Amino acid sequence: MLDDVLTDDRIQFAQRTTWREAVTLAAAPLLADGSVRAEYVEQILENIAAPGGTYMDLGFGIALAHARPEAGVDATALALLVLEEPVALADDPAHQDSLVFVLAATDGEAHRGLMAQLATLLIDAEARTRLTRARSHAEVRAAIAPAR
Repeated sequence: MLDDVLTDDRIQFAQRTTWREAVTLAAAPLLADGSVRAEYVEQILENIAAPGGTYMDLGFGIALAHARPEAGVDATALALLVLEEPVALADDPAHQDSLVFVLAATDGEAHRGLMAQLATLLIDAEARTRLTRARSHAEVRAAIAPAR
């Protein structure tokens, strides 16, 4: 289940930051627990900064930061940063995101499974709104609950 992967230690909150800092902060728990290596986060930043990198903006103020498994994934994992003020992904004002997920998958099967769970959550407009407004772990948990 999504709440088994997106644990409290992988959920963070911030007020104001840049998109680079947001991705780095969102990925920090995955670095700390050994799910990813530093080069994975660097690859994500490079991918976003590259032309067309805003494809990681899913719409609705949600970014899904990720890179290929061989860039430094050691375990399938998911982390979330909830921002009080949106960041312009790749400094593009058309891509304002206040939820930054970092997805790490060891292979295609793990990627599809985690994406399916995340999609179930994010297609729910009420859950998206609750996530965007969340200011505590308990509020994030309540938003995630419908995805079970």
